[in-house]
Amino acid sequence: MEALGVRSLGRRRKGAPAAARIPVQQAPSQAPAPDTSIATDEDEKWELVDILDHDIDPDDPTRIILKCRWKVANDDTSWEPEWLIQEDAPLLWKEYIATCDHRAILGPRQRHMWHILAVKSHTFTRGKKKNNATMTVTWVGSTDESVVSEAFVKQNNPAMLEEYWGSIGGRK
Repeated sequence: MEALGVRSLGRRRKGAPAAARIPVQQAPSQAPAPDTSIATDEDEKWELVDILDHDIDPDDPTRIILKCRWKVANDDTSWEPEWLIQEDAPLLWKEYIATCDHRAILGPRQRHMWHILAVKSHTFTRGKKKNNATMTVTWVGSTDESVVSEAFVKQNNPAMLEEYWGSIGGRK
C-alpha cells in the first residue's frame, strides 16, 4: 500500500460555509440505510440518511468525496470528504462501499495510494530502544488495518502522530 501525506483540512461539517459544502440536486436513494446523526461544531445534529454517489475530490485527485443526503426539511444533499463520513458514520459508509467499487473512479496510479485515517495503537519492539515503535493504522477508503513504522506515520502525517501520542498521555 503506497501512502500519501494527509494535509490538514479541518473538520468540515454539515452546515459549514458554502465554500466547504457543494450543494447538489437531490437524487433518489439507491438503497435504504440506517439513519446516522452527525454533530456539527455548534452541537447541532444533522441526520445522514444515505450516501447517493461518489466522485473525485476537485481539490485532490487522490481523494474521494461522497454525495450525502441529509434528513432536513428540504431533503438537502451535499458533497462531503470521504474521511469525514468514514469517521462519523462508519456503518453507513461501510454499507455504501459494499455496493460498489468506489475507488475505481480514481486513476490507475491514485487507486493504489492511501491516506492514513487514524492511528489505532502502537507497540514497541521488545528488546529494542523506545525509538522503534510500530503503529496500527486505518486507511481512508478501506476497512483494512496495517502495521507500519512510527517513522512512516511521521513522514506521511506528523500532525496525526502528534495527536495520537497526546491522546494517550505521551510517547511511553
